[in-house]
Amino acid sequence: VPDHIANPMAALRTAVSLLGALDPRGDAASPADVLSQATTLLARMPTLVAAIARLWRGLPTIAPDPELGHAANYLHMLRGTRPSAEEAAALNTLMTLHAEHELNASTFTARMVIGTLSDYYSAISAALGALKGPRHGGAIDAVLPMVRAIGSTEAVPAYVDKALGEKRKLPGFGHRVYRERDPRASLQAAVVQRLISGTTETTVFEIARRLEAEMFARKRLPANVDYYAAVALNYLAFPSNLLTSFIASTRVAGWTAHILEQSAENRLIRPRALYRGPRRLAYPPSATLQGAPSQ
Repeated sequence: VPDHIANPMAALRTAVSLLGALDPRGDAASPADVLSQATTLLARMPTLVAAIARLWRGLPTIAPDPELGHAANYLHMLRGTRPSAEEAAALNTLMTLHAEHELNASTFTARMVIGTLSDYYSAISAALGALKGPRHGGAIDAVLPMVRAIGSTEAVPAYVDKALGEKRKLPGFGHRVYRERDPRASLQAAVVQRLISGTTETTVFEIARRLEAEMFARKRLPANVDYYAAVALNYLAFPSNLLTSFIASTRVAGWTAHILEQSAENRLIRPRALYRGPRRLAYPPSATLQGAPSQ
């Protein structure tokens, strides 16, 4: 892949912004207008993500099939073949689990933007920018490369030894809210087990299970929502650099709910800062300042 091809999340953020610029009612902000904009964007997001993925790999894009449902169409446009009912159901579960999760960084960003009475597309574009960061949604893109780098279940203890010795944080572990277990991770692990049932290609899942057990035993760090989502999306043939974009394609639903709630009882979100720097600093007399050349 040429170096100049954009990061998939940057491409998605740009595409959403362009859709807003092209929407003749893009600045309309009534609840009905926002709901109409959101319904259209939610339907378009899998098309955008699948198209970006195929263009990134030098493949022709695939138009949506009106005979397929939302999740099945997603896989069809991404892979070029119709998915099985089990695959479509698995993706639908993953999309539902990622659709909303209270006041995280990207959701807060969306609410903050809409609180200024800006438009829906601006709020979603800003949320996409927040989600892109590796301390938020972007962490999921690092899970599969890590699992593949380990290579085997036998190599897990040594890998963890080295990572902990270097004080590295492993992607897919730990959560600011869930200290013992992310309930979404349990459901996602069950999705993976259904996907690999009857197949022989289970290495990625086996390494992931061993790594999860090792991290919890040593550091009491649970797997979070990114961890098994990445493994499940691997078995659905999502490219490993597209996983944050996948989250964005379904989190639009949650962002929209928060945008509508913020708009209904709107108040500008204006945090205050507490200054903790030096005080009583010496400064030049005002006459000196007045005679100083302008900058």
